[in-house]
Amino acid sequence: MMDSTEVAILPVALNVIGLLFLSGVFSGAETAFTNLSPARIEVIKNDGKFASNLMYRLYQKLDMVISLSLIMSNGVNIFLATYLTIFFTTVFGIELGGTLSASVGTVLVIIFGEILPKKIAILYPIHFSRATAHLLELLRILTFPLLLPIQLINKGMDTMKPLNEDQERVLLEEEIHATLGIGHLQGALESKEYEMMKQLLLLNDREVKEIMTARSEITAIHADSPVKDLLLLSADKNVSRVPVFTESIDTIDYIIHTIQLAPFLTDPKNLDRPVIDFCSTPAFKIPETKILDDLFFEFQRKRLHMAIVLDEYGNTNGLITLEDIVEEIFGEIEDETDELEIIIERIDDITFRAEGDATLEQIEPLLNLEFPEEFPKHKTIGWLILNIIHRFPEEGEKIRVPETNLELEVVDKDEEYIDKVHITILEDTIEPEETPTE
Repeated sequence: MMDSTEVAILPVALNVIGLLFLSGVFSGAETAFTNLSPARIEVIKNDGKFASNLMYRLYQKLDMVISLSLIMSNGVNIFLATYLTIFFTTVFGIELGGTLSASVGTVLVIIFGEILPKKIAILYPIHFSRATAHLLELLRILTFPLLLPIQLINKGMDTMKPLNEDQERVLLEEEIHATLGIGHLQGALESKEYEMMKQLLLLNDREVKEIMTARSEITAIHADSPVKDLLLLSADKNVSRVPVFTESIDTIDYIIHTIQLAPFLTDPKNLDRPVIDFCSTPAFKIPETKILDDLFFEFQRKRLHMAIVLDEYGNTNGLITLEDIVEEIFGEIEDETDELEIIIERIDDITFRAEGDATLEQIEPLLNLEFPEEFPKHKTIGWLILNIIHRFPEEGEKIRVPETNLELEVVDKDEEYIDKVHITILEDTIEPEETPTE
């Protein structure tokens, strides 16, 4: 055993630090690249930086990056373990030195070669990937003969896919749903934005029969009915497109748009002519099992707005419009002819019931007050509750609005949306700030 003074500590420490740094770089690079998403890579590849473009090229060879990072990381760790063994056995002897080198080396590699760099890479995957891209590209070129057989093995394993395309599509959709849910919980997406995107993704899983207007609720007219009856029906039911049948509701042959009649209404005689004389658009008929997103694109391609839904026997089962599908995504769409739904109503002198999507601007005049400036007027009462308590409320939970004498009670909600809120004007006023006593 050599005297410890015969061994220069500083060079050894610097070498160990350097090896740990390299171990952390390669370990972190693997984590950083695997935490990048295809969407994020597509965004940053065009930022004009050479390193970003290099990142993109390396990401296209992710298997190679993982293999290279693992090889280099393990190689550095083996070299570090050997170096520490030589140092400790030289200073403390074989028995004690072997124990110390194994213990110290393991702790150092776990903390500084694995945990810390991987944590940094998870927090800053883009920066870490960009910083290591040049080094990885250089090593890829230098170690190409070593990586080649590994790449061939990877390609061979890629052919052994356990999932078919449909299963992969389902998994991808689940990942997108999970990502949207995380974005909603973290506040990146408001409730309405989250609901809209979720409904959009669900279109390819839902059938027409789930949202169609039922057979019993269809507004239709007989082909032999006079035009004046059509106009009266259109005005009474507040519809502009009307199915036209010949014998019964099961024999709808045409869809007539009342605007088509405008050029003919200058002659009063046309009011008594049968509707069939003015029909030119054949009814578009679909099975009740048709998928909503397929129908949406078919409507778009054929420039149609209405379809007749048939059951398995070919009988009329319902009716669906383009607006029905759009409302599934964006919610209820009202025009100037729709009756306005009451979203705020008075219960008694101090209590009001409001829909969760009622805006603060709509509520203020009824309550004869103004909300604090920190709450934008265009935001909803549901948003206000989430902003105050920073979590999703329980049904029946009461929330006091800061700087006001208002109390909000959640009276109806589903898993991810506040439906109805009771707003109570409390008798006590806002407590004044305490003034110091002399």
